[in-house]
This record gives sequence, C-alpha cells and structure tokens, in this order.
Amino acid sequence: MSDSSPVPSRRDVVVMVSTRKLDGESMAGRLRVAHAIRAVLSASSDLTVLRLPNVLTDRSLPRLIGASLGWLQSLLMGELLPLQCALFANRADHRRLVAQLPKNITALYLDGVRSYSLLVYLRQKFPDLRIVVDLDDLMSRRMALLLEAGEPLSPGYLTKRLPEFLQRITMSKGVGNLIVRYEQRTLVHIEQRLANLADALVLLSSEDARILTALCKENDRAEIAVIPPCSEPVAPPQTLKPPVRFVFIGSDALTQNRLTIDYLTDLWRRKRFEARLVLYGLRSRADPLPPSVTAAGYVESLAEVYDGQSVLITPSLIGGGVKTKVLEAFAHGAPVIGNALTFESMALDHYPLNISDEAGLADLISRPQDHLTLFVEASRVGSDYLRTFHSPSAFAESWRQMMLAGPAGLASANMPESTS
Repeated sequence: MSDSSPVPSRRDVVVMVSTRKLDGESMAGRLRVAHAIRAVLSASSDLTVLRLPNVLTDRSLPRLIGASLGWLQSLLMGELLPLQCALFANRADHRRLVAQLPKNITALYLDGVRSYSLLVYLRQKFPDLRIVVDLDDLMSRRMALLLEAGEPLSPGYLTKRLPEFLQRITMSKGVGNLIVRYEQRTLVHIEQRLANLADALVLLSSEDARILTALCKENDRAEIAVIPPCSEPVAPPQTLKPPVRFVFIGSDALTQNRLTIDYLTDLWRRKRFEARLVLYGLRSRADPLPPSVTAAGYVESLAEVYDGQSVLITPSLIGGGVKTKVLEAFAHGAPVIGNALTFESMALDHYPLNISDEAGLADLISRPQDHLTLFVEASRVGSDYLRTFHSPSAFAESWRQMMLAGPAGLASANMPESTS
C-alpha cells in the first residue's frame, strides 16, 4: 500500500548577514526596517542570521591589522575602499563567516555598502549564489549632500564606539570634511562595483534608485529595486485636543537630526513661541534649550509621544532616503509638518503640511488652535498614504520575491515616484 501522505515542500535556505547587532539596541528607523525584513525572511524560509564583525565594535589587534591590510590591498589595486567599508574588511572574519553558511544555502542577504569586501570574497567562493545587498540609502549621495551642506561625517550608530579623540576629529570641520570628501569619491566607485557583483541592490527611495541607475552600466549584473519600509496605521487619524504641542524624534548623533534640532530650537528662541516643543531621542549634547522647549529622552513606545495632542515637526535640511519618523507618525494618526526634503520620494503631492517657507511654519506654530482642521486633514492623508504604499503585506511579498525569485520589474513595485 502506497503512502499517500503529502510530501512537505522544501523551504529555501536564506542567510541574513548584518553589520550591526539587531537586538538589544535602541530602536531607530534602520533597525525597525531590519527587524521587519528578518521577520519576513524567517517566516518564508529557513533563515540563519549572522553578524559581520568590525574594527570598532569588535576590537582586537588581529582584526585591526586584517582590516588595514584590506585597505592597503585596495590601494595597490587602484580601488580605494571607503573607510566605512574598510572597518569590515578583515579577510579572517570573512572566512569565519563563510564557514558558518549552511551547505544548501539558496540566497544571501547583505546589509549595506559596508559589506562590500565580504561580497567580493563571497562572489569568488560562490559565483552562482543569489546575493542581494540592501543598501538602505545611497551612501555616495548622502556624502555628497553632507559636502554640499558643509557638514562633517556622522558615523551614526558607530559614534559611541569611537574613542573620544576620534569623535572630535571626525566631527571637526577640517578633518571631518576631508573624510566626507574621501568617502563620497570612493563610494561612487564601490557602488558601481556592487552593481557588477550582486544580483540585486535594494534601496528605500525611488530618488536614490534613479541616481544609482544612472551610475550603472547596461550590462551590470544587479537589478536595482526599491522596497520602501513597511508601516500600517495603528491608530485612526487624530482630532487633536488643545493644547497642541510639537514633537521631534531622533538622536542628535545623526547629522540630519542635529541640523533639524538646531533649526527648531533656534526658531523657538527667535520667535519666542508659547507652544511646547518636546525633543525625543538620545542626546549627545547638553546645550541649553530655549523656553517652551524640553528634552524628553528616548522612549520605548511611540504611543507615549503621539498622545492625541502632538504634531511631529521635522523640516529636513538634508535630503535622501525615506524618513521613517514620518511614517511612524502617520501610523499613529498624527499630522506631520515638513518640507520638500522631508517628503522626498513620497507620493504626497497635495499634502497640506508641506511647508517651504519659515513664515508659513511660524504661523502654524504660533496659532495651532486655528489649524486643527488642517491637522486632521493631514492625518487622514498620511493614513491613506500608508495603506497605499507601505502596507506590510506588500513589503513582505516584495522581500520574499527579491530573495527567492528576483522577478524583473520589482524596482517599481509599490513605490511612488519622487514628487520633489
């Protein structure tokens, strides 16, 4: 008698390589996206998560020597590594990571441009393995925008790992700007090389994808895809209850956040607004704040922030990427005040709180009680936008296909064209 029981279908074996710890860290935009990707891949495949060590978070003399040799080798080959890539360039770490890969691996996810040296090594070992690099933002463009703004390098989550004297050097105008210029020039070449080595490069922003596509050649191996971060409404559009307060969320360790915080605190100081501004997020500076402005620190739950009286105010001074803090506010039913850079790559053509001039911004802040109807309309538009372009189901399907099937044409799936 034959056994008619169904044969279980074979699950794909996927490895996710991260350049940072995914757990036990303060949640921010990039970490939230990484958690969402991990959840999708673990549900649809047999997932192994590995972390690629680096010189700063995993300090050892052999690792420092190995990374330095990796940078020197790139110099001799005429292919200079950006410093952020050199931190992860220790070949011994690459060998140890490859030794941990499952024998029947079907696809591999790499976290960002910093994984470049590992990608080179992997492609030598596995020429036919499907490898997807999640670039998040286009780093060469971010460096170019910092140069344009005259800002030094912001190492982001690596800031706290730097010795204090190196923090001062990298954040100084002189040396810091030289580092940014070096990173920008070397990143352009490395991003072009990624397109020749990876099977797919994924970005959050359609504008970043457009710029990267222009850098690449027609015969490059990689598909360039856009998968925006997922978010869904957890609260209906809010009807704000007076007194309305304004909030900003983000650590001042990141340049884009620091510039917005400095602009807002200066605006409150000059205009002497009575409305409250509350700054949420880790602070690395202890500079005095003007009246009506307070720092509330890091909060675990955004429900504490969006309490039915709060408006996110986040005029951006540097473009690039998709601002996850905007999506989070929309998800909690809160209105967002921003400018064209804030809403870059978002299909919000007629969004009522896209304010480009300081006079209009000051009017909203000084008389919030006169704009309650406008705030409700902005909340509704934001909630509808999330459902259309950032649904978790579309995000999950895009990442499943990207890792396991890699269909042509995914680059335009579920992502609006930039309106800026």
